[in-house]
Amino acid sequence: MSTLQENLKAANDAITYVQFHIKKAANKRQDRIEGVGGIEKTIEGMRKAAGLSVKPKAIPTVSAAASVSKKVSLFESLSAPPSAPKPFAKTEIGAGKLVWDGLSKQVEQVRLAAPWPSAPTFTDIEKVATAAQSAKVGNCHEQACLAVQYLLKLTKTKPDAVDLMEFTANGYDHVWVLVGRADGSKAGNPRDWGSKAVWCDPWQRDSAFSIADFVSGKIINLNAIYGCDSVDNVATGVPSSVFRYGTETR
Repeated sequence: MSTLQENLKAANDAITYVQFHIKKAANKRQDRIEGVGGIEKTIEGMRKAAGLSVKPKAIPTVSAAASVSKKVSLFESLSAPPSAPKPFAKTEIGAGKLVWDGLSKQVEQVRLAAPWPSAPTFTDIEKVATAAQSAKVGNCHEQACLAVQYLLKLTKTKPDAVDLMEFTANGYDHVWVLVGRADGSKAGNPRDWGSKAVWCDPWQRDSAFSIADFVSGKIINLNAIYGCDSVDNVATGVPSSVFRYGTETR
């Protein structure tokens, strides 16, 4: 039986593996900023777009010597919609939008190459993982599939149970991997997942943590702006296992 520490190590290794193979996500703003050469070029593109098509609104002035965090904050304030942002919201203007369009088309091509059925098998997961790995682009769904593929191809350290999880809360949908969920536990109830369960989330980068710590409040999960920063909010999103490897089915 896998221990909690073994599950944490496997989850962290999976995240490292995914990060090495998938470099960009269409629904991560920082990836879009980097895609046009950094925040300086992004703001430059936004200024040009504002000068040409947005009247009378102008992009606020930011000193060239301003910190990167301040410039990123400017980008955030101008590109984020007034309500909770959607993962595919086309609200960026100028250079930021151009990168969104480019990355989103790449992700779309990955999804066309590996259609997702209503009852996916490991073969379906492998198709998604292979397509995303080849394109080096993928959102949470593609990154989670690659993590599942990695975990289930381990030999000596393969976890006892691996779930591909999804949920929707406040209009925000997310896919991640759950390692070591207890047999007989309810996929829709995080408090029931067991003491050895680990949240493995390549899309959130360094997000591998024990569910016990999450339930106790030691871990803040998704950003609070999405309303998913607590175990109660995750439960509200009705999490479900769309694929499970283990001694028990979903």
